[in-house]
Amino acid sequence: MVGETVYVELKISNPNTCQVAAASEPNATVTRVSRTMLPNDDGHVTEELEVEQSSGDEVAAAPVHRSNGVFRLQRPVGQGCACELVERYDCPVRSIHADDGELSLSFYAKEIRTVRQIVTDLKESCDGVHIQRLYHADEGETRDLVYVDRDQFTDRQREVLRTAHKMGYFAYPKEANACEVAAALGITSTTFAEHLSNAQAKLLDHLLDQQ
Repeated sequence: MVGETVYVELKISNPNTCQVAAASEPNATVTRVSRTMLPNDDGHVTEELEVEQSSGDEVAAAPVHRSNGVFRLQRPVGQGCACELVERYDCPVRSIHADDGELSLSFYAKEIRTVRQIVTDLKESCDGVHIQRLYHADEGETRDLVYVDRDQFTDRQREVLRTAHKMGYFAYPKEANACEVAAALGITSTTFAEHLSNAQAKLLDHLLDQQ
């Protein structure tokens, strides 16, 4: 993709007003979504969904049913749609599917900063926003990236990491020991070790969960 180098796959466990996700509840999977580009005179866009049902339950979004398993619905523009929010950043959504109320989507962004902005905005309107896959593709080369959600760290944990890094605690050989970093922070060595351990555990969770 010319000018677009960061590939992202997101899962949203509770996308709130998303009718696509609602159509997959309960026990159904939305495998494909087609959308009109422009709203009609009433300010609605039309979406067609291909739905696979795993039970006899009625599909939630069923204004129009076709024999080939395609459902059509209309929704107002600007109702907090996750895909619309992503596309405000000039990132066309490439794929959309939903399973049992959870929405998954993918897109390319020009830089990781844009991804952070998108995730931040999504979290303001949706619950359970998780990055499933993230990598940088450039000139045919693919490199894995790790997205770290800073909101998962307390202010104190961020301060401990920042101070320890600045003072060279993580350097080899060390430029500062635990007592020196703790003194700079105005805390005991035990408290420093506790904050550092919790922060490092969260960093590892981010790293290992996204491989």
